[in-house]
Amino acid sequence: MNSTRLKRSVNGFFDGLVRPEFTFAGRSWLFFQVFGATGVVCAIVLMLTLAAFSGLSVTLMTALIVADLFACLALAMMTKIIIGEERLTYCHHEISLILATAAIAWLLGQPVLSYLDVSILGLGLGLACGRVGCLMAGCCHGTPSRCGVRYGAAHVAAGFSPFYSGARFFPIQIIEAIWVAAIVVAGSWMVLRGYPAGLALSLYICAYGAGRFFFEFLRADTDRAYFRGFSESQWISLLLMVAVVTGEFAGVLPYQWWHAGLTAFVSVVMIVVAITRRSQRELDYRLLLPRHVEELAQALDATSNHAGRNGGGLRLRASGIPIDCTSLGVQISAGRIRVAGDHLYHYALSNRAANMTEASAHVVARLILQLRHPLATSDLIAGNHGVFHLLVSAP
Repeated sequence: MNSTRLKRSVNGFFDGLVRPEFTFAGRSWLFFQVFGATGVVCAIVLMLTLAAFSGLSVTLMTALIVADLFACLALAMMTKIIIGEERLTYCHHEISLILATAAIAWLLGQPVLSYLDVSILGLGLGLACGRVGCLMAGCCHGTPSRCGVRYGAAHVAAGFSPFYSGARFFPIQIIEAIWVAAIVVAGSWMVLRGYPAGLALSLYICAYGAGRFFFEFLRADTDRAYFRGFSESQWISLLLMVAVVTGEFAGVLPYQWWHAGLTAFVSVVMIVVAITRRSQRELDYRLLLPRHVEELAQALDATSNHAGRNGGGLRLRASGIPIDCTSLGVQISAGRIRVAGDHLYHYALSNRAANMTEASAHVVARLILQLRHPLATSDLIAGNHGVFHLLVSAP
């Protein structure tokens, strides 16, 4: 099977799988809510089961579960009050669960690390289920890709971004779900086998933190802050890993040499990525950051719609050709003609501040293909005065 057929098979699989809701017992149910509720139930069952089999107090574990849920709800409410909108950030909830569980167990004179082991594994199982719901709903989606999951009109009606409708995205949600589930299985085995208290906690934080650090490079949703080109989740994941390694060297947590090695590796990768970005003078890494990809999708939506209906664009030159511009100065205009039964799409790419480099033009052209014309044939031609022309032939 060649690569094109494989991509079509994968795309067909996700097209038949992903939808925002389903009908049961005469009513519609949102997959996101169903998997979220399933995750909470599965997490509670796992936490109580591990507590019972490891000799911990099931009563106290129940109280901790209630306290953890309350802490998560309180955090969500505070976030909504502060920023004015509801936003669920996993890393924030992970920290709140650790702090709430540790504080209550310590105040009651109970083994803090043992209860943290069980609590963090329950949170992980809930996250794994929740990420499947994210895949179905379209939230926490991956970067644009020629092969992956596509969200259409039904998802837009449920709240998905309309300018991303029809585009394909790398299914990072399911990758993360599988990764977290594997960590939870390994951690649960450690608890049930009587490994030293705190080992499952450190395993989860280091393994998930490293995975999340790299997963963030493949995410394109814009509900996260960025600092120095790295997302909030990447910074928090690395800081939590450093905290675990520090605790291990201090004797608070069981020492595992590979935790320190993994943390050092992630730190080195961050430094190398930062240095590489600064040294690439011909390519602005910010072109690929989620917020700019979103701006590019909005620009394509505006200019492509104009090309299709001969209406008005966001900006017009004297010639009447619509041009939209992103915050990084990338300018795009679009046109379409019919040739021998196929459509020939023409995109003119330039930079408002300076001549667009060839490296940047290739990045923007690849994003356009991923967002609008997956698997189509194309040609990028350098024009005059820093203008590049992307020609795409599609049915």
